[in-house]
Amino acid sequence: MTDAQVSEKPATSTLASAPVALVSGASSGIGFQVAKQLSEKGFIVYGAARHFAELSEDSATTVGKGGFHEVHLDVTDEDECKKVVDYIVEHTGRIDVLVNNAGFAVFGAIETVSSKEAKRQFDTNVFGLANMTRTVLPHMRENRHGHLVMISSVAGRLPGYFGGWYHASKWAVEALSATLRSEVKPYGIAVTVVEPGAVATPWASIATDSLMEVSKGTAYEQTARRVAATMLDFYENAPISTPEQVGGRIVSMMTRKNPPRRFVVARGARMMLAAHALLPAAAFEAIERMNLTRRGGNS
Repeated sequence: MTDAQVSEKPATSTLASAPVALVSGASSGIGFQVAKQLSEKGFIVYGAARHFAELSEDSATTVGKGGFHEVHLDVTDEDECKKVVDYIVEHTGRIDVLVNNAGFAVFGAIETVSSKEAKRQFDTNVFGLANMTRTVLPHMRENRHGHLVMISSVAGRLPGYFGGWYHASKWAVEALSATLRSEVKPYGIAVTVVEPGAVATPWASIATDSLMEVSKGTAYEQTARRVAATMLDFYENAPISTPEQVGGRIVSMMTRKNPPRRFVVARGARMMLAAHALLPAAAFEAIERMNLTRRGGNS
């Protein structure tokens, strides 16, 4: 293959019995841990990402070994998605599980995030997920079996101060997944939406970098500085879940006989959702804003 290269061809002897999983966004964080731990449970795993050069030394030793095969893939490129899926099906005969994990966060006031950046957010988080799903579904439908795992976020069910575009993309994932579940159920295909809370990954630094960049020189700059400082402090010092822990719980969920429609994971996630469900909207929004801007000063 040219545009999308796979590290090695899986051994023919494993094809008859081992389930096959394709995981996007698998170069680090939750995606890497899901791919790694699935391979440890006997899956043939294709971990897809745009860049694998950024793998840590420990992670790099896993790629290309055993049942973990590296795939270079940009989920926003429909042709590339098709090439990768066709390659996997040609060499394994099927795809049993698709984990749509590829995504990133653009943060900033809705007013200050450009249409170009907002579109880039949706191209990966929503349309990239749709590209992968649309490409894999015919093969799952033919086999009358499959599991689509959509990595959303608690952001898909909560408002997000300065996170409007990111949260909107995750709300879209929730809506698409709920509709898709009804459409594909007659073909033996399950759909699970995974909603992680805070996880110890570079997510916060990427989100706050985005927030500060788009807030410079705007009416929101001072508030954005406090929000960024609070977010970074929380992710550095709070007892939040690790990618390994979250990945392990997701893999355990995926190997159940009857996987759930929705799966909330990571410390504090259920509490956040419960607070949102129980409190009046105005109270929840006020508490969120107060917590995120608590580092002094006036907005």
